[in-house]
Formats: sequence, C-alpha cells, structure tokens
Amino acid sequence: MCVAVVPLTVFLSDTIGRYESSKYFVQELKSHIKPGEAVGAESDYRRGVVFYYGSNDVIDIHQHDTMTKFFNRNERVWGIMKDKNLTSLYTDKLTPYPYPTYVIYKSGKRDIVTNKIPDDGHYLEMRKGQAPI
Repeated sequence: MCVAVVPLTVFLSDTIGRYESSKYFVQELKSHIKPGEAVGAESDYRRGVVFYYGSNDVIDIHQHDTMTKFFNRNERVWGIMKDKNLTSLYTDKLTPYPYPTYVIYKSGKRDIVTNKIPDDGHYLEMRKGQAPI
C-alpha cells in the first residue's frame, strides 16, 4: 500500500496545490505587479497571500464596500478573490460597481483581478458595470 500511496501523493500534491495554495497565485501576481502597487485578498486567501508575498501590506477586501473602495483607487491595484464575489461586485442591488475590472489569471474558483488594463495589454476577461451618470 505504501508503494502506491507515496508516489500518488507526491504526484497529486502539486496538482492539488495549484487549486488550493496561494503560492501559485502569488507567483503569477509577482510577474505582473510593479513596486508600490497595492495588493488585496479576500479573507479566505489573505493569510496565504501574505505568507508567499512576504508582506503584511495585503488588504482584506472581503466586504463589498471595502472591495469597491479598493478597486476605485486611481492607481493600479491587484486583488485575489473568488469569481462569484467578483460577479457580486457588479450585481449588488444597492451599490453595484460601475467601472471595469480585468481578470488576468484564473484557477479553480479564484481570480487575480486589477482595476487597470495590464501593461502588456493581456487579460482573460473584462468585467464592467453601468458607469454612473
């Protein structure tokens, strides 16, 4: 049994880690982020992002109003969040977010999102709401 379980565990740990660990998200984020740009993560992911990013300056953007203020900044910001929460940012009944965001990386249920088009111009998806009048 050990002969089968050990190689299987070693083989699957990297595959599972890509979906569960923040390590791969932070590696992808570091390939895009410039010095001085803010990073935010939802509560579920914040501890892992802080650990792999190497800084306590990661903002908790779990609440809708905090997320809205974070993405409303004039400078580029980066967020790691669940895809369903990005959708709810635009579909909130009281205060839907009116400006575009850009998904640059997806894995499982998580996305890396920015409020400005990346410097290289590449993104997977643009989400946008109704701009205020």
